[in-house]
Amino acid sequence: MVLYKCVPNDVTYGTIINGLVKQGRAVDGVRVMISMEERGHYANEYVFSVLISGLFKEGKSEEAMRLWKEMSEKGCKPNTVVYSALIDGFCREGKPDDAKEILSEMLTKGFMPNAFTYSSLMRGFFKTSNSHKAILVWKEMANNKCMHNDVCYSVLINGLCEDGKLEEAMMVWKQMLARGNKPDVVSYSSMIHGLCNAGSVEKGLKLFNEMLCQDITYFSMLFASSRAFPMPLTF
Repeated sequence: MVLYKCVPNDVTYGTIINGLVKQGRAVDGVRVMISMEERGHYANEYVFSVLISGLFKEGKSEEAMRLWKEMSEKGCKPNTVVYSALIDGFCREGKPDDAKEILSEMLTKGFMPNAFTYSSLMRGFFKTSNSHKAILVWKEMANNKCMHNDVCYSVLINGLCEDGKLEEAMMVWKQMLARGNKPDVVSYSSMIHGLCNAGSVEKGLKLFNEMLCQDITYFSMLFASSRAFPMPLTF
């Protein structure tokens, strides 16, 4: 591109960085950002959020936090997307309490969390076997008038089932259907697995047959059946 005297702009750099992160090369993405700054361009909130998220996903939490601090030092103020990336990162590291503190800071500064922010936090608390705090996050989400989407329901149902709270999971399942949200393969497989573990195999089979009628891919159904049933099923 430079060879033909075509100078890359902020969008070009952002696209390259995003592509590198998707390939699991967040560190290379940081190098591109440095090169970008050397050429007189400055990373925006989008670039920082992509890099922070990518570094956390690759297990490079120290580098992610270094970038977070660097962002403030360079005068680039975090927005909802950046805060959400940081919260998701802490939860991936098994530190949902730290993520909750970031959420509090986020709210104090006037940024409203979205469904991704809350689902990440719920997943983080379930991951550390703290379903009580995960449910509190769910309630806080409603209090802040943030709509529960399909992913949020899926995270809650999966977490409750894995924690052995099948009755509560069933209540959430019914609420989800009543509000018009569509279950995904994780929701289905979690409920089927929970029912079978509780000895309600027939109910699990009924739910599995219901899933067959939905717009869910064949490979997703294989995932659900392999998780729920010890013996192979014939389609």
